Amino acid sequence: MLELLSGYKGKNIYPSRCSVIERLINSEKGMLPYYCAAKPMRAVFPGADKTWPELDVLVDVAAAYTPNQLNTLRDDVKRVDELNSEIAEVATKLAGLLEKRDTYRDRVDCPDDTNPIEVLMFAGEYFMPFGDNHFASVKPELERLVSQYLNDGYWPKTSDLISALVEINTSDISGNALPVGDTNHVSLLVGKNKGSKRGVCAALYSELEKYGATGKPMTHKEMAEALSIAIFGNESVISKTVMDKAVTELRTIS
Repeated sequence: MLELLSGYKGKNIYPSRCSVIERLINSEKGMLPYYCAAKPMRAVFPGADKTWPELDVLVDVAAAYTPNQLNTLRDDVKRVDELNSEIAEVATKLAGLLEKRDTYRDRVDCPDDTNPIEVLMFAGEYFMPFGDNHFASVKPELERLVSQYLNDGYWPKTSDLISALVEINTSDISGNALPVGDTNHVSLLVGKNKGSKRGVCAALYSELEKYGATGKPMTHKEMAEALSIAIFGNESVISKTVMDKAVTELRTIS
């Protein structure tokens, strides 16, 4: 851990991880039960003499437990969810209007609503930012597709594409999408428990479970004490009872 800490500090990176590692180093005696429980499991993994997944998981989860940042991230996820709903509402209305207009096509000359490739080409030529526009390199292939497959039956209508956009944007991001760069423990912390002690316990348990480290000899008490030290520098802040409740809740929603 000292080598890892020195490397992070030398490069001036991962300040949250550095703080966690420092707390673990300063509380070596309190961490012994966790280390001893994790040590026998290391032989199960290839290259285990060079890696210690139980320690990596503990550091990652503890470093992610920053309530202010989690609150901001949770608000961002909620806002994107709201925007998804608004987009779906507007898109539904637009798709309906296009379908309604299509009923007049036999009597009135209406814009073509049967070839999405032409819509794509128009967007590429006129709406892509100039500096990032490499559209010219793909345009010939799109033109070839249009000329080769003229029949309307090959293509969804524009209204169909918009309806598909509705389907894509009606899922609840807070339940299905992940924050950028997310791992499962961050998703748990942003979710139902709102970064609470129970939430961070669930995150640790969930990550440890991937390595088969949640049964004997790793107990809930050892997990809770290690997490307390990693986050607060005090082994008694998070109790075994909190860990028990977190695991029960996690199994209920799984």
